Amino acid sequence: MRRSLSVALTGVALAAAIGVTAWIVADDARRGYLETEPRVAVEPDADGWATIGESSVRLAAFAPEPSVTTDDGETWFAPDGYTAWRLEIEVESTMDELDSCTPRVVDGEGRTFTPIDPDAVGLPDLNFSTLDCGLQDDPRLGVLFVLPDDAEPVRVELVDSVGWGFSPAFYRFPLAGG
Repeated sequence: MRRSLSVALTGVALAAAIGVTAWIVADDARRGYLETEPRVAVEPDADGWATIGESSVRLAAFAPEPSVTTDDGETWFAPDGYTAWRLEIEVESTMDELDSCTPRVVDGEGRTFTPIDPDAVGLPDLNFSTLDCGLQDDPRLGVLFVLPDDAEPVRVELVDSVGWGFSPAFYRFPLAGG
């Protein structure tokens, strides 16, 4: 009797310890999500500027780019079945430190695309996966995407790439027709 009572109490204590641990881990996960996961969309005002904290961003251009002239003067074309798109943003900021953001394009099917890796498509020029949405040398920044021909872009988003800056807010720019 004593032994079964001891086993039962050990089982209850173990279950309680697992429950408390799960609650703590779940609470940390919830807090991490609420503090960093991009979930609060900030859209542009009537003048086209979206503001988060000390930085304002405007979608300057997002359009297909039939060919790209590289720094070496070579002409590059997107692979068959794909189209190159150039994203350009303008940034105004009073920040005195770097605050990177990751651009992404969402299509009508909900697919999310990030900037291309130039090596993956044979593009010899650099293409960055993040842009500077804070302190910057050049207020106009651009990046190249390569989307499947069947993709119909509906919005451009700029999200906090490391979860330290403007997270959980993110810039969202609806595109015409989206």
